[in-house]
Amino acid sequence: TITLNGVSGSYISETTGVSIIDSRVSSVEGDISIIGQADGTGSDNWGVNAYYFSSIESTGSAKITIEGTGAANGTSDNFGVYLNYLSRVQSADGNISITGQGHGSTDDNLGVYLTRGAAVLSTGTAEIEVNGTGGSSGTEDNYGIYVLAGDEDLVYELADDEEELADYGGDTRIES
Repeated sequence: TITLNGVSGSYISETTGVSIIDSRVSSVEGDISIIGQADGTGSDNWGVNAYYFSSIESTGSAKITIEGTGAANGTSDNFGVYLNYLSRVQSADGNISITGQGHGSTDDNLGVYLTRGAAVLSTGTAEIEVNGTGGSSGTEDNYGIYVLAGDEDLVYELADDEEELADYGGDTRIES
């Protein structure tokens, strides 16, 4: 079993409960649980962030659970779960559950946000469930779940070569 449970420091902006950058969290049979809570009063406070080729994966029956909450007292861009820059969550046979809660007083406080080639994938019998709630006190564009292709040119620049891009895929997606 792998458990990551993080609460960010209470700074103004750019805090993350659990941040996985250019890294891999992997299990075959033991479940993976990642829970993150951001605490900040400004913008860009994320519960869970997987970034830049990061992988959270089950190669067998391990279940993957990700829960993230953006900063409750933030302003904008406070995401619950943020998957970005060719990061992926994938499982063969263990189910995937992703739950995100955005918070913030202005705009773009998203529950679950996938962009720039991020993917949630089932490679076998795994079922995928994604639940997101946007910031309820925000002014606009506070989506529960937001899947955005993003800057395609940037995605291709991030991959060192065509083979690496083929390994990760280039499309932002949730696929079973």
